[in-house]
Amino acid sequence: MNTNDLKEMWKSRIDGNIQDYSQEELSGLVVKSARMSMKAIQPNIITRLFLGAVTVILIWRIATEGYSVEMDIMYVAVLLLVLVCCIFVERAAYIMNKYNPDVSVKEWLEYRIRQVEKSINYRTKYSFLMYGSALISGCVAYSIVQLLHNVSFNWISIVIFISLFVLILVIRYIELRQYNKTLAELKELYRQLEE
Repeated sequence: MNTNDLKEMWKSRIDGNIQDYSQEELSGLVVKSARMSMKAIQPNIITRLFLGAVTVILIWRIATEGYSVEMDIMYVAVLLLVLVCCIFVERAAYIMNKYNPDVSVKEWLEYRIRQVEKSINYRTKYSFLMYGSALISGCVAYSIVQLLHNVSFNWISIVIFISLFVLILVIRYIELRQYNKTLAELKELYRQLEE
């Protein structure tokens, strides 16, 4: 038997084993793959557990007695801020993952790519403003707590805020890297759809 005959037999067997997918199945595979790529930029279980724990702690602090009215107002303000942020983040994740069968997969994927690009541009321009304002708000809240509890100045506070600043820079770097990786994966999916 000739080598070319073996190659042809092998190729015919492989072609016979290839399963044809319907258009709906292919669309489902693309949507599933895109959703898996977008998971890197959406809140994960650890983030949700952390935010849930912060919410429970804040509610417990508000419900227990012994704090001043000023502290209760501050805890309520922080609780509302955390809840509003959670709602917006979860809503954005839901919208990004939602697939409408009336829209073609290609258009659905184009929209996701544009949204991720917008997010990258927004985070690049305003991340220092967002994280800086969060850090300043944290410093102000901590200073208010110190004033209300008559705690004197200590160096531990300075070390904590410097550590938080470094942590914020690391988080910003990791976020931008995840967004760029997700964008590259979505663009690769889109390129494969065009072929």
